[in-house]
Formats: sequence, C-alpha cells, structure tokens
Amino acid sequence: MHKLISFLICLLFSISGFTQTVINKAETNSTPVMEENGKIYVVLAVCLVVLTGIFIFIRSLEKRISRLEKQKE
Repeated sequence: MHKLISFLICLLFSISGFTQTVINKAETNSTPVMEENGKIYVVLAVCLVVLTGIFIFIRSLEKRISRLEKQKE
C-alpha cells in the first residue's frame, strides 16, 4: 500500500512538472490557446481522474485475487 501511495505522489509531481514545462515553453509564444482558455487545467484534471480510476480498479482487482488465493488454499 505504501508503494502505491508513493507511486501516486511521484506521478502527481511528474504530471505537475510536465504541465509547468509545457506552460513555460508556451510563454515564449504570444498567448497559448490552452492556457488562455483555461483548458490546460481541464485536461490535467481529466488525466488525474482517469489515472486515479485505473489505480482504484487495480487495487480492487488485487484484493479479489488475494481473496481467491486464500480460498483456494
């Protein structure tokens, strides 16, 4: 469980760093369209929701498999 939490924290920081890099590169242009409309935050939020859903699904699947392995023994 601790590995999963630390992985999620690292993933969150990497996504945050990536978006900052994209924004910094885009600042050299006049005004980026995604930042101008605020859509970059929507994209980031959707990515985080999808990734969180995937990790929750994997965790529940792991619990089911563990339960089945215990029943088999």
